[in-house]
Amino acid sequence: MTFSTLMVHLDLEHSNDARLRIAVDLAEQFDAKLIGIAAADPQPAHYASGDFAQGLVAHERSEIKKQIAEAEDRFRSAVHQRARDVEWRSAMERPDT
Repeated sequence: MTFSTLMVHLDLEHSNDARLRIAVDLAEQFDAKLIGIAAADPQPAHYASGDFAQGLVAHERSEIKKQIAEAEDRFRSAVHQRARDVEWRSAMERPDT
């Protein structure tokens, strides 16, 4: 059995060391492309309104962007020179408002 592409999901709030180690080992073993992914769905502030609520949402979006960037850095560090082809994908479900 061979794999041409593997995908690994990175959790934004937990360590991903074990899953990254396994994913990189498999990508190396099968000479496969490795795609790292992370996603989040910022929740609206149902308990607040107006400018205060918008500020909370903006703060949460900022934190999520930071967490996604950190996850990408960890992913790229883990795969550095071990996977033949690497790609990163990330998304936030709700558009900026």
